[in-house]
Amino acid sequence: MKKIIFVFSLFLLTSYSSLPQTQILRVGNAVQYWHDTSPPEIRLTIGTETINGKEYFIRKFAYYPYVLPHYYQITRERIEGDSLYFVLSSQNTDSLIFNFNWLPGTVVKKDTQLNVVIHERIDSIKIETTFMPDDTVYYLGIVGIDLISGDTLQVLPLINKIYKKFGSFYWGMWAIMEGVKIDGIRYGTVFPFPEEVSFSLDSIFVLSVDDTGSVYIVNNSDYELMIDSVISVGSFYGYSGCFSMPQLDFPFYLYQTLPNQWIDTLGIIIPTHDSVRVSFYDVDLCPVCDSHIEDYFIDTLRFVFRYKYYQNYEYRFSLSIQISGEGHPSTIEETIINLNEFVLYQNYPNPFNPSTSIQYVVGSGQFVQLKVYDVLGNEIAILVNEEKPAGSYEVNFKASKLSSGIYFYKLQAGSFFETKKMILLR
Repeated sequence: MKKIIFVFSLFLLTSYSSLPQTQILRVGNAVQYWHDTSPPEIRLTIGTETINGKEYFIRKFAYYPYVLPHYYQITRERIEGDSLYFVLSSQNTDSLIFNFNWLPGTVVKKDTQLNVVIHERIDSIKIETTFMPDDTVYYLGIVGIDLISGDTLQVLPLINKIYKKFGSFYWGMWAIMEGVKIDGIRYGTVFPFPEEVSFSLDSIFVLSVDDTGSVYIVNNSDYELMIDSVISVGSFYGYSGCFSMPQLDFPFYLYQTLPNQWIDTLGIIIPTHDSVRVSFYDVDLCPVCDSHIEDYFIDTLRFVFRYKYYQNYEYRFSLSIQISGEGHPSTIEETIINLNEFVLYQNYPNPFNPSTSIQYVVGSGQFVQLKVYDVLGNEIAILVNEEKPAGSYEVNFKASKLSSGIYFYKLQAGSFFETKKMILLR
């Protein structure tokens, strides 16, 4: 008498934390599993480690970057020769999971659940085209035997398949391998994952106040990458900088966050397998200081990215990089006003809330404009827009309807123009 039973949740899921593979065990290679009951799962080789004199590949699994980017588990796996697949156990010893030299009829796994003994054995071995040609496919039949009645029980799923190059095709009843990424090339469907984005350097260094510190952000994916925002973790320094690509030149000023409104996005697109250079210079060591401070700085910049991965679904993730070097200290200097020159002075107070005073000098009769802009270059206010005779002037800027952040004010009088920054803190 035959019965069909559903015995897979413990047996299949504990038999192979991550089944045998040869192609997959290279750093950067990945497998994607489609789940009927959860988002796609990525299994990714992220590095190597030597333990007990043996080299293991470190792999992430149970990794769902689209919904739980910080949750995953780690295994350490290795292939000995071209046949023996091991996973490192919790006791730091090798556990043999599969031998590619096993022949049909070999029992791969035996397990007991209550009164049922479950056997998984190799039924046949075939050479087939899977995601790549000439792959060796092991067909495993799964049966159960009732120890009390002696009945043969069919265990669902009835078969499992193991690809020698890529691992287990099925994962329980609800998960199926739908794509792999091998040596930078996708076969089938593999959505973009955060590890495909990298910095060209480990850190950014600004050697002196006259130098620029730069790094490339590299998109190694087949999907476009958007830079959403940049955050100064220390929230203390002010950075002038620029994003540069052949079709892009995007200058910016970063203080705390860029852009300074949380609902905004930079919207800078890095095409597939391309990069953008981000440069930093003229580092203000204390935008809100009125006294001399140290000449050197160290900070962490967090870049927030966005990937669209399936029918315009998107997810965000971030990568951080350290920045350090020499900047210029903020000071207040006593200034003698010369009415024969054009001068724009720093607003006072700065930072301010909700109003501040801006003083300027017009050296000769000119049409004068004094305007306020946000960090994206949008015009916020026109403070002066008229003919002015030579003299010293002062205007009050009220920002009661604006949010906290960096703003710029620009004076233009004839051929003279100058821009300064001010900070609104609520």
